Amino acid sequence: MTLVGRILPWRDPPRLGPRYVVQGRYPASVPVPYQEAFLKELTLLFPRDCRRSQRAAAIEMMASGAFDTGGLISETRPPDMAPRTYSALAEADPALLTVEFEW
Repeated sequence: MTLVGRILPWRDPPRLGPRYVVQGRYPASVPVPYQEAFLKELTLLFPRDCRRSQRAAAIEMMASGAFDTGGLISETRPPDMAPRTYSALAEADPALLTVEFEW
């Protein structure tokens, strides 16, 4: 992992360095180069909050066309391919970012 941001000078009072948001869920650890993060005063955020109202708002935005998810979908597949699809996603197949099922 290469961290973007400049090394901050040693001074008082400290300034806030860059913030990295690690979004999603990962099957293994997320490596962070400690010395580089330390010198840049990096802040790592791992949000995992998802409220019912947030999900409802996201669905409303997609339904109204305000939020287009078309570019996020790697492939559309029939439901009978679900077992193979879930296996490929679990193995982190680089060809698949997300898959939608055509019902």
